[in-house]
Amino acid sequence: MPSMLKFINPFAEHDVSEFPDVLVPLEQARGHHSVTSASIGGARRSSVDDSNVDKEKADHSSAWDRETLAPDDQPSLTLESLRAEVELDLAAGGHDSSYDRKSKVINKAIQDIGMGRYQWQLFILAGFGWFADNLWLQGVASTLPSLSEEFGVSSTQVRYTTLSLFLGLCIGASFWGIASDIVGRRLAFNTTLFLAGVFGLAAGGGPNWIGTCALYACVGLGVGGNLPVDGALFLEFLPFSSGNLLTLLSIWWPVGQLVSSLIAWGFIPNYSTYWGWRYFVLTLGAITFAMFICRFFLFHMFESPKFLLSQGRQAEAVAVVHGIAYFNGSKTWLTEDVLNAIGGHPDDVVDDKLTTAEVIGRQLNKFSGERIGPLFNGWKLGLTTGCLWFIWTCIGMGYPLFNAFLPQYLSQVGGQSVPQSVTYRDYAITSVVGVPGSALACYTVNIKYFGRKGTMASATLLSGIFLILFTRGQTEGYQLAMSSMEAFFQNIMYASRVSPRAHRQWTRRSFASSTRRGIAVAEMTERDFSSLRIDRDRLMQDIHSTSEWGKGERWGDGPTEIGMRRLSLSDSDKQARDWFAETTRSLGCEVTVDAMGNQFAVRPGLSEGAPTYAGSHLDTQPTGGRYDGILGVCAGVEMLKVLNDNWIETTFPVGVVNWTNEEGARFPMSMVSSGVWAESIPLEKAHNLKSVIPSNDTASMKSELERIGYLGSVPASFKSTPMAAHFELHIEQGPILEAESRRIGIVQGVQSYKWFTLTLKGRESHTGATQFRHRADALLTASKMILASHKIAHRHGALASTGILNLHPGSTNTVPGWVQFSLDIRAPLDETVNAVEEECRSAFSQILSGAEDVYGVNAGCSPSSKQCSLEWRTDFVSPATHFHKDCIRCVQDASIDLCGNGQVEGLNVGDFGKLMTSGAGHDSVYTNQHCPTSMIFVPCRDGVSHNPAEYSSPEACGDGANVLLGAVVRYDKLRAEKESS
Repeated sequence: MPSMLKFINPFAEHDVSEFPDVLVPLEQARGHHSVTSASIGGARRSSVDDSNVDKEKADHSSAWDRETLAPDDQPSLTLESLRAEVELDLAAGGHDSSYDRKSKVINKAIQDIGMGRYQWQLFILAGFGWFADNLWLQGVASTLPSLSEEFGVSSTQVRYTTLSLFLGLCIGASFWGIASDIVGRRLAFNTTLFLAGVFGLAAGGGPNWIGTCALYACVGLGVGGNLPVDGALFLEFLPFSSGNLLTLLSIWWPVGQLVSSLIAWGFIPNYSTYWGWRYFVLTLGAITFAMFICRFFLFHMFESPKFLLSQGRQAEAVAVVHGIAYFNGSKTWLTEDVLNAIGGHPDDVVDDKLTTAEVIGRQLNKFSGERIGPLFNGWKLGLTTGCLWFIWTCIGMGYPLFNAFLPQYLSQVGGQSVPQSVTYRDYAITSVVGVPGSALACYTVNIKYFGRKGTMASATLLSGIFLILFTRGQTEGYQLAMSSMEAFFQNIMYASRVSPRAHRQWTRRSFASSTRRGIAVAEMTERDFSSLRIDRDRLMQDIHSTSEWGKGERWGDGPTEIGMRRLSLSDSDKQARDWFAETTRSLGCEVTVDAMGNQFAVRPGLSEGAPTYAGSHLDTQPTGGRYDGILGVCAGVEMLKVLNDNWIETTFPVGVVNWTNEEGARFPMSMVSSGVWAESIPLEKAHNLKSVIPSNDTASMKSELERIGYLGSVPASFKSTPMAAHFELHIEQGPILEAESRRIGIVQGVQSYKWFTLTLKGRESHTGATQFRHRADALLTASKMILASHKIAHRHGALASTGILNLHPGSTNTVPGWVQFSLDIRAPLDETVNAVEEECRSAFSQILSGAEDVYGVNAGCSPSSKQCSLEWRTDFVSPATHFHKDCIRCVQDASIDLCGNGQVEGLNVGDFGKLMTSGAGHDSVYTNQHCPTSMIFVPCRDGVSHNPAEYSSPEACGDGANVLLGAVVRYDKLRAEKESS
């Protein structure tokens, strides 16, 4: 028995081997967003360590620990978080059994291992199947003239040869698609090519026409199983972020046709009728058998771990995952204990494996009315579905009717026979010309106003035109030209990129078996928009898991009642950035980084154009919370997930941006990176900003960008990274929404503000020996000025605040002789801010002179004969910002959709919406200078922000994310309507 097992699977002993040094504890495998240092730049430890992580965890010596799932680089992965992810996956639909739960855990383990040597090996081996499929389709077609001549079969009757092959293909596809779930993916994977190779060699010795047809049918039985088995097997081992390789498999298809036609040209015209086609078929059989040998003997292939699970072979399934990690030089956290914790112990559950009946039932369920029904949800979607089915039905009939008999067609021109050498030469030329069609489709689908619909429609139309023109040919050259053009456009029709972009990596699953089809935003109605909702639990999971990087002060007893200290460009900021890049790439986005470290993740649309962005920032204050900025970025990522989950195709690209150093806490200039993007702040000035936390730090912004690997090569400019619009979701950072029980703040603009630094110089003196009237007390004078600024601002309906105050010498028994303090003046209008500034300057001069009691600030203080001097410095000026009416309207409509109708301030903003002006500055201030912009506010408890106890409820976060999603898709539709009008 062992020897028989060795023959069936020469690598059987490897399937249950213990692979050394591949297993890491679950708590050290920090989630599902691993990024290698090669992709983000190596980094030394920061001089600013604000992550509050266990220092012992930072000292692992393994290169893999440092580069792939280093504890400092990823959020903690626990059984609870893993179970929550599985629950979210199950909530999206499908079966819920012990087997299904464990399968999802294995999927996540494979995602964490990532792309590597094993997947590339499998790409080649699976490609053999696609290659063989068209190799034999065209191969059988090439033998028809010779079979007709040798066996005396009419040119009409001999076409039934192709029917025998297609009969085998149909049976093989149906049989092996189900059998692979019963006998195993690997056995089916190898057997299909084995049968095709053996019967292909046998067909080369076909004794008569009937016998040859029977052997061709047996070849089809093997070849037919390749596409369903190979694609499914490859997909099971493929990380989501590398899913486009499934599409790339299609390149093997035209190559198979090309090789078949070239071999036919070499043999059939140059040998006798008896030997020419036989040498040709024997060569195809030998090539197919050689591919089987490569699969079976030269490369090690693991069985599908999900199949092993379905058979109750859990230990082997875990060993396979360990083997993949070993082959890829990676690590994994998967163990049987983890599987049992999520799906139950095999001895305690009855649904730990699948019966044969359950396997078949699940396959048949793909064609149930429940699955197909959503394809006809609404007349537009139903019409689109019907048109696509009609087109593919016609393609399904037209392809074999033309290609399977092309050698026969080419052998007859205008009723005259064409020499065999010319026939097969022309057939080879036709195959060569057809290959670039697939490549061209990858370009045409991205042409503005053309896209995938235009590609498919035009390719189908042109294929039909050239087919008709082909039938009108009277010369060999004319037919060659028409057949070549038809082959070229036919391959464009078959190109995978004609399918929905957001899920192109899965498009080799046939349209007929898809549970849904991409719907274009341009086709969506208000009812469609209303049905589009974010996954609130998933959003909160992202917020809290990413907040593991840079945890700050604890303010409560709950697991998430911990503040944040994620300073810009610190190690913890790098970890959050890595998560953002890896996550958005896995969602099909292209991620770029500019010279300020701003990250732009773009999900392509149907047409070219500047993206519509959602975004905010991931850095925090030294004593900040986990919602300021973080909510906006995580909601943007959730928006991308919802668009993908629902196959939503935006007309134009949409994206998410993470702005650098918005807080201005570590590098003292808030919104500096969006300011550089807007070309309002010079790049050199921003790069030269010095870190002020800790106070003795000497790092510059540029040096820290280089250190953490985020000094991007893209120029930081709105010209290099244009935006069509910018929507920012943010907590209010004030008490108004909560006080008025409003769910959504529709932000119309940001108030004007100016920052100043004031320096007072007095005279140090002994507190016991110097009387009040002889003091030049810089601190007392500063206090009077601060009080005066408060009263002046109050009179104008503005705000004035002091957040920084430094003094010298800082001794208990010394009168301060030097004080420096900040002054922040804010108001909705620039004129108001200017008026407050002017009045403050006048009042401060009077306070210095001591001539009179300005605004009652003396309050009984003794007058002094000594005066202080004052220096003003203007640090920052931000004019009032008025957001774009179109963006505001999109936010309003999304708010009404969420909250219901209701007149507020004369405008319909929903019963629980409120029109607002932001009191705080945001990156949207700068984006508004170069693109339409608006913001969305949600309430935060007690209006507290820039504080560890900052809190916004899951309900509020979910409301804001839903409005953000609704506003972005509505703007995309509005934009498309404007461009088409």
